[in-house]
Amino acid sequence: MNYKTASEKLGKRASKKLGNNTYLQRREDNIAVRLHETDVLTFTPSGRTILNSGGRIQLRTGMNTYLPMGFAVWSDWYLYRNGLKVAAYRDGLTIGPRGGIHGAASVREVKGRATLKKRITAYSKLCAASIPLDYPDTGDCLYCQLRTEDDQSLGDAMEDTDHLLSHMKEGYVVPSLVWSALTEAGYDPQAQIIHSMAFGQMEEWSDVARSAVKRSVAKYMKRRFNLA
Repeated sequence: MNYKTASEKLGKRASKKLGNNTYLQRREDNIAVRLHETDVLTFTPSGRTILNSGGRIQLRTGMNTYLPMGFAVWSDWYLYRNGLKVAAYRDGLTIGPRGGIHGAASVREVKGRATLKKRITAYSKLCAASIPLDYPDTGDCLYCQLRTEDDQSLGDAMEDTDHLLSHMKEGYVVPSLVWSALTEAGYDPQAQIIHSMAFGQMEEWSDVARSAVKRSVAKYMKRRFNLA
């Protein structure tokens, strides 16, 4: 999609539903693709396309659906054109009317991402090696432990990742974080099997629990840092 095709689709309307939780909406002279609460793409009359994930990894697929033909942001968070890597992604990255790329992430930012991924891998291994863990309780990190009415962690609700950086730096394995990571990965606490293995209620198949914790924590942390 581009400004011309978006304008034709929108017509004289201010808003048009494109799909589940996805709308095409006017923004003064511009037109935006809004997914949930984020304008993932903004098309300008000059032909520019501005990308924005809003720091939410799950919006990448929706963004790709409406990017100009041939472009896609892959899971390594690089922008590709016709399958070729062209730029390191960052919010605000712009595709020009002739396909030029502006506002790509710097080499320093890319190296920082690689370093952070290594720290996450090391932390997920530490969490796995630390089972059996105590059950989550009020002694845990408040940002990991407390939940909002819509069942978000306090850290997620406040979009705070500083506490996660602190846990990795200090080597602090937080039971509440591990519990949330397993649950988000699809392990049902009500079924209790994996959670019971990880939290000391079952001694059998501890290698299964360690593997589940390692994978789940790594994915959980990468999502919070927009690295998944």
